[in-house]
Amino acid sequence: MLPVRIWQHESMDPSCLVSTVQAAGGGVMVWGIFSWHTLGPLVPIEDRLNATAYLSIVADHVHLFMTTVYPSSDGHFQQDNAPCNKAQIISD
Repeated sequence: MLPVRIWQHESMDPSCLVSTVQAAGGGVMVWGIFSWHTLGPLVPIEDRLNATAYLSIVADHVHLFMTTVYPSSDGHFQQDNAPCNKAQIISD
């Protein structure tokens, strides 16, 4: 196939776009944890990740990972700003 040149003004013109679908259009959401030393588990997320489901993940996976990888308690757990991470029950 020969390369196709598209000028800036036509880059979003529908006639210049080709749609694709990867993996039959499906998707999988997972939660994961990692450190400099090792990778932790990937936990499949069935539906949306709300604060209650996230609290369950923290209780089941984060504490075990941190105590295993950092037995002297010198590791730091960092979260992003996802709404479920900022919920009151998480910070409690």
